[in-house]
Amino acid sequence: MYAVANFLARTLNHSVDAIRVTPYVGDDRGSSMLGIINNGPGIGDKIQFSSFPENYFRNTGEKVVDLSKCEIFDHNPYVVRDQPHDAEYDLWKASGARRYLKHICIPSIAQRTLSYFNPAFTCYLRHFRLYFNEQAEMNPRQIVVHFAGKTVNAAPLPVIQQIRRNYKNFEIHQVGTDDDPYYDCFINSMGLPFWDSVKMISESMLFIGVSSSMMNVALCYPRVGKRVVLDHNYYDLPNVIPMDSADDHLHWLDHGIALFNGTERDMGVTYSYTKI
Repeated sequence: MYAVANFLARTLNHSVDAIRVTPYVGDDRGSSMLGIINNGPGIGDKIQFSSFPENYFRNTGEKVVDLSKCEIFDHNPYVVRDQPHDAEYDLWKASGARRYLKHICIPSIAQRTLSYFNPAFTCYLRHFRLYFNEQAEMNPRQIVVHFAGKTVNAAPLPVIQQIRRNYKNFEIHQVGTDDDPYYDCFINSMGLPFWDSVKMISESMLFIGVSSSMMNVALCYPRVGKRVVLDHNYYDLPNVIPMDSADDHLHWLDHGIALFNGTERDMGVTYSYTKI
């Protein structure tokens, strides 16, 4: 009945706050389940853990119980809700309590997350995944842009103008909240419900934006190209190393993203915005 709890105790080395053993409630059917908590403050903070249930299942044969009823798990086939569990694992707290030291750069947030849980587990899914609209027909002339992040500044106006010039024959939708600045050179798709924005991104040939929640949505869809402009006030652009294991803030810059800066010269790993 306490198989998951015993497994955690044997194999993990987390802060006490990240793991809690709870009494098993319900019929004893000879199995136990892991309950996960996904309560990061932002959408992207939650999406980063979307790969964990599948990777956990493919290593253990067990689904996980979503204790937070987190929206990003709504379509996840490896997640159940309102089921008994005998241990709780807080994904957000665990990620803040550990450091990935196996490589200079982390292969993916998915592998980092799984390694924090159990370094012996195999990472089968490297990217974020929402399990929604994955096989939809893509619109080869549709682009989605998003220019407002929770921790970074909005993209500079010259970047906005350059995107419009470079893709003048494309249908470009701007997504985001109603509070984000809107640029009337794009189609206004602001204020959509979350899953409607996801659908639009999943059907687009390209996402262009800043480090933000919608960038993390785009990372759920490997078929969608990603071009991201880094804020020079937030990043030390000449010295940025994407996925640098020593800096959690750089873990968002997945290897699948083409990176740009807001100047007219290339800088470090970033291209000039004029080439976006």
